Amino acid sequence: MIGFDNEMQKALEADGEYLRQMTGEDHGPIFLVTCDACGGEGVFLKRITVYEAGCAFPHDDTDEQKCEACDGFGTVLS
Repeated sequence: MIGFDNEMQKALEADGEYLRQMTGEDHGPIFLVTCDACGGEGVFLKRITVYEAGCAFPHDDTDEQKCEACDGFGTVLS
């Protein structure tokens, strides 16, 4: 299956180059792949312990932080 994907990408790139030569404009293709840093989620979940004033017991909470590698989209250009 990987060979098919690589062959298809090469064929699409060749088509894009052909269209560029004919029209003088960039027609792509643009390939997006899943971000390796966040696994395609776009965010990192970070567990934090919250201490509130007047409460005797701390509790756990999650904080979402945007992935800097893909700017929170979950995909990057290949």
